[in-house]
Amino acid sequence: MTIKLGNRLAQLRKDHGYSQEDLAEKLGVSRQAVSKWECGEASPDTDNLIELARLYNTSLDELLEIKQPEQEVKAEVIDPDEDIDEYEDEEDREQHRKHSRKGDIIEICVSSFSVFLIIIAYILLGSLLGLWGQAWVLFLLIPVLPSLIDAIRYGDMNRFLYPVFIAMVYLTLNIWYPGGLWHPLWVLFLTIPLYYAVGSAISKIRKLKNDK
Repeated sequence: MTIKLGNRLAQLRKDHGYSQEDLAEKLGVSRQAVSKWECGEASPDTDNLIELARLYNTSLDELLEIKQPEQEVKAEVIDPDEDIDEYEDEEDREQHRKHSRKGDIIEICVSSFSVFLIIIAYILLGSLLGLWGQAWVLFLLIPVLPSLIDAIRYGDMNRFLYPVFIAMVYLTLNIWYPGGLWHPLWVLFLTIPLYYAVGSAISKIRKLKNDK
């Protein structure tokens, strides 16, 4: 037993108002045994340590001053889109979150306003020019416009609903052109896999540059 621990046992005994004789009587040992513990000449056995901890209303770890390993700091929950390495401190992360929330609000507002304009345009074309049968293709813009904003915001071509956009262009040209151009214009759909192949290639190149 170390002198430091012996001194701690002596201090705990004094803090609780026991003399060496009183403590020895409670533990069923001799006063000399208690004295040797406090002088660091001997160590109490396990049963006596447990009884000392109970008597002083403490744990064995606290009695022996055994430090517990520090608990691992829990990882902070981050927006799935947030790059932890990029934002080194809390202030940077908070600014990123505010910027992201601001972008979400702008996107929602633009999307809602676009839907409103599309409905107004359809009603005007239908009521003023009688183009109810042709103007319905405008409603395909409802999913296309938000996806375009999303693609620009995140710099990711694959977020753009290119197939819906091509379908809208194809239908518009055939509905509005006299006689239609159904046969030659079907080649527009062949550009869809090409578009996503280019988009994936660009994304991989950007990722490689960021990893360097």
